[in-house]
Amino acid sequence: MFILLSPCKTPNPSSSSLSSSFSVHTPLLPPHPAKPPTHHHHHPPAHSPTHTPRSLIAIEGVVYVKSCNHVGVDTLKGATPLLGAVVKLQCNNYKYMLVLKAKTDKKGYFYIGAPKNITSCITRHCNVVLDSASNGLKPSNLHGGFTGALLKPVKQSVSKSVSLKLYIVGPFVFEPKCHN
Repeated sequence: MFILLSPCKTPNPSSSSLSSSFSVHTPLLPPHPAKPPTHHHHHPPAHSPTHTPRSLIAIEGVVYVKSCNHVGVDTLKGATPLLGAVVKLQCNNYKYMLVLKAKTDKKGYFYIGAPKNITSCITRHCNVVLDSASNGLKPSNLHGGFTGALLKPVKQSVSKSVSLKLYIVGPFVFEPKCHN
């Protein structure tokens, strides 16, 4: 019997039945010939982990406003950092629906630290979009700013037995309001 596992779970050897999150499939080919039995008894570790290690996640990026010389063009040329722009992290893994917002600083930088229930195992269900900016600026879709940018892993760090995985998105850009 083969057991297919979800990416973040392993079966608990002390459990007498399989969890509903596991699928059982019968092999299509006969198994390889069995090796002769050995007299060594194998006992699972007393405290087998039920989950593979998970990391908390954080997302960072930068938001700009385009130059009036480049309205409608997918470029950052002449763009300047945008203070107070709002970005939105959206995660939906069918168990949790999460929306977190963050504002940019004077350098256009934002940082979102996700709560403990959003870990690196489910980041494929998350994206970041431009939400709003002052003066009603229109979001551009450069680097997925309008439709949703997937999270790109950058680095992982462990501190005091807490693992944190950092992701980046963007850079994002808003279209300026120009008076011709």
